[in-house]
Amino acid sequence: IQSLMKGVLLPDLPSDTPMRLVVADYEQLEMRIMAHMSGDITMIDTILEGKDLHSMTAALAVGADYDAIVAAKKADSPTKEQKDLIVVRSNMKAVGFGLLYGIGAVKLGSQLGLPLLKRASRRTGRNYEVCPEAEDLIEKYFSIYPNVRRFIEDTREQCSDDLYVQTIVGRYRRLPDILS
Repeated sequence: IQSLMKGVLLPDLPSDTPMRLVVADYEQLEMRIMAHMSGDITMIDTILEGKDLHSMTAALAVGADYDAIVAAKKADSPTKEQKDLIVVRSNMKAVGFGLLYGIGAVKLGSQLGLPLLKRASRRTGRNYEVCPEAEDLIEKYFSIYPNVRRFIEDTREQCSDDLYVQTIVGRYRRLPDILS
């Protein structure tokens, strides 16, 4: 354990003092909170059934078998088809977590290595980037979990009106510059 903890400040303990390394995984905690807050039945049912939410999202996104995606993820030497399923799962996972933290299509596309296109604004003539493939992934995600879209939109609207958001336990976060 000492070799695993290099650079971590530990109290001076005798070398024979037993130590344990604890690893905690909150099993998609943010996604579980989103399921609760949005009330999305598909998301809630997937979690209650004990299924991997990212694998289910990928299965629903491409019409694949859930068990095939789980098997692909666990495969020691995945086939080409399994690798493709793993990429779909990874992409949909990035979409899900990204949306929770306010990601847009251009940033998502950049993270996933998708092509970004330059467009010129009709109004200003300035160039800006778009990522149609990432936009499609986001739309696919929202088609699978429509209440997530509604929750995000409602939260943005409420924040714009009231200039604050509120946590699940009632704590306020004031955002007076949200409209700037």
